Amino acid sequence: MGVVYLAHQISLDRPAGLKILQENYANNPEFVVNFIKEARSAAKLNHPHIVQAYAVNEDEGVFYFAMEYIDDETMKAVLTRDKVIAIDKAVTII
Repeated sequence: MGVVYLAHQISLDRPAGLKILQENYANNPEFVVNFIKEARSAAKLNHPHIVQAYAVNEDEGVFYFAMEYIDDETMKAVLTRDKVIAIDKAVTII
């Protein structure tokens, strides 16, 4: 539904993840509402293993969700490499 980019938050001089809602979804009000709900839900959570939400907004038809940048391996990469995650490791991740 979106693509995440590494960005730089100029005001606080720090890296940030910037999730952009893909154009084909941005034209669908239901996807826009879900995108905003995702960001707002993340903003309500505060945990060391959950990225911190910074902002959600729209600029000239581009919807974005700015979040804490984590410099680590993605779950997609882990699953591609390992194919199956052992239960004890999955519990730790969750």
